[in-house]
Amino acid sequence: MKRIIAFVIVLACVLSLCACMGSSADSKVDETIELKPLDASQSFMLNYNPDRAWRGEAYVNVGNSMDDGHTPQEDPTVNVRRFVEKYSTYSPQLCQVYFYLSAYKNKNEIDNYGMERMQQVFDCAKELGIKLNVRFAYQWGMSGRGEASDDVMLAHMKQLRPLLEKNIDVIHVVEAGFLGAWGEWHSYKDFHNETAILRGILEMVPEPLYVQVRNPSYKDLILDTEPEYARIGFHDDAFFGYRYCANADLNPGSDGWNQIVKEAPYVPVGGETFWGYESNEKVNGFEAIKQFSAFRQNSFSIFHMFIEDGVGKGYEIEKWTTLPITKDWLDSNGLLYSPNWFGEDGQKERTVFDYVSDYLGYRIEGQSAHVAGSIEAGGKVKAEFKLINYGFSAAFNMYSGFAILNKNGEVVADYPAGEPATWNSRDPENYEDAAPIEYTISADLILPAQAGEYQLAFYLKNSAGTGARLNNDLTYNNGYSVFYTFTIEEGAK
Repeated sequence: MKRIIAFVIVLACVLSLCACMGSSADSKVDETIELKPLDASQSFMLNYNPDRAWRGEAYVNVGNSMDDGHTPQEDPTVNVRRFVEKYSTYSPQLCQVYFYLSAYKNKNEIDNYGMERMQQVFDCAKELGIKLNVRFAYQWGMSGRGEASDDVMLAHMKQLRPLLEKNIDVIHVVEAGFLGAWGEWHSYKDFHNETAILRGILEMVPEPLYVQVRNPSYKDLILDTEPEYARIGFHDDAFFGYRYCANADLNPGSDGWNQIVKEAPYVPVGGETFWGYESNEKVNGFEAIKQFSAFRQNSFSIFHMFIEDGVGKGYEIEKWTTLPITKDWLDSNGLLYSPNWFGEDGQKERTVFDYVSDYLGYRIEGQSAHVAGSIEAGGKVKAEFKLINYGFSAAFNMYSGFAILNKNGEVVADYPAGEPATWNSRDPENYEDAAPIEYTISADLILPAQAGEYQLAFYLKNSAGTGARLNNDLTYNNGYSVFYTFTIEEGAK
């Protein structure tokens, strides 16, 4: 009997020791996690995702002068702050800023006062947690007044490059301004070498930032130049929707239209309507959506034809807020949307404004995750994440990957993976193909050597480190979407 008891005690000790050390069989994992989308009522949670969707507008009188009718500004950040406050209901993450250099149109150098005022605006954007669509200009209005010479503009571009380099993390795009009324490349009276101006802008803007031009014909000025050509996107300052309009260069089916459709998968596209208070142009919400989809729209102005000088004016985008949109209409026009966007029962009421708000830019939804390997100290694990982008555009200025978090949510390991700028919602080579594309992002991970509780997360962040929430019902921890939890036992190896 004593021998039996001794044997049992020894066996128990051996089993206990094995448990503490961890066996290879027990530590193995090969698990697929199906990911659930957010409830349709929670779409608003994605409004704060950076580098996408609605953008505002503000101007800065850099030299703080009365030149060409500008109003002096004691505080150069005043218009940016007003925009963010006025439109806070819609959570815009972008603001187009016109830096008017009119006070320096006859000077080869911007003085320290002007440079410091521009820096204040970038600091303000960082404080507010938004990014800027930057445009430099001299000429306010179409009179031709305020024009600068090519030599002056090129000199200013060289001076401005360090400013842009310093603030690259708060810049979404740089628009090819400088020339013409409001920097729109029209209504100037003197001769200008447009090719030289565009090349100067490209040299001014540090990589990997994108430059945007108004029309494809401007981009074609450097058609034979790579990689600069590939960095140029578009901003349409006269958006009318999918119909024939005053800007014949961008009528549906025109060469310009077809060029943007072809190149939009690879560059950010922005735009704006005319002002509602001064225009009789109608921008039908449904026709706007068709153009947004064709141009893979990344951002759009919420400043024009919406609130402007007050609500209830009947401006076109204001009408979108009460214009119903249905699954049948989206399906019949080959337009994408998240399967649960109309609710689990498909009955949730939606408007054109809702659709534009939610699908401008990117809208990433995880489909499933897979974890395979050894859950032990220093163990090797392969992580995979399958996702679909239902948004109009790819995720520009973003980076992604996997992270291991400790129980306090702190990052203990980071594994960059994936190229968000390539995550198009539909075939980039065939716009007519309306089938969404599923992407698989993967990485080989090495688990921590210390015992403890951990989380495996997927992240999508912009260049400022601001996280983007996925359209998934996952724990979202400071930019990290947690999809798997595990424990490394004490002594396991």
